Amino acid sequence: MSFPDTDWWNKYADSVIYDPRITRIDSGSETLMTLACHGVLGCRIAIFRSTDETRTWEFASCQGIPCHRNTVYFPKKINGLYAVLDWPNPGSNGGGNGGIWIKDSPDLKFWGEADRIVGPEDFMDYGVGGIGGCALPIEPYEMLGLVPSVCFPCGTVVEGDGEVKFYYGGADRVTALGISSIDKSVKACGV
Repeated sequence: MSFPDTDWWNKYADSVIYDPRITRIDSGSETLMTLACHGVLGCRIAIFRSTDETRTWEFASCQGIPCHRNTVYFPKKINGLYAVLDWPNPGSNGGGNGGIWIKDSPDLKFWGEADRIVGPEDFMDYGVGGIGGCALPIEPYEMLGLVPSVCFPCGTVVEGDGEVKFYYGGADRVTALGISSIDKSVKACGV
């Protein structure tokens, strides 16, 4: 994967690139990846697209205003539009008050219909600083690291035999793997 040599990339991704999230869209002919990119003006989300089974990636665009993170695409378009969940960093110029937002786009460049769907107040005092897609940390490698006591999903792979692999980050220090099955995962969700 090569990164673009553009004014946008040089301005917004000059410091740290992290939190890749990969989603195969619809029939599998298109795969999207988001990366959180830090630069002098805060964090922006870069979107990369692959149409050849992830062998090559091309820079598609940036998504949203500065200070958004934890961007996750829906695997199917909704009414012909791409849909995404993201998290504007609380206390930043991105606003959002630490909630999770949904928005859509016809082309991965222009985003609209942004709507805050859940916030920390929905979880009483639990999410004081904000919430995002994650799980509760339980083992030492999930609790001790660059950002203590934070776990976050990175992606899932469903194998042909029904096994599900859950990749996740722990304390912004390690990437871990949990393995289950479709049946056990659905049962754990109470479905």
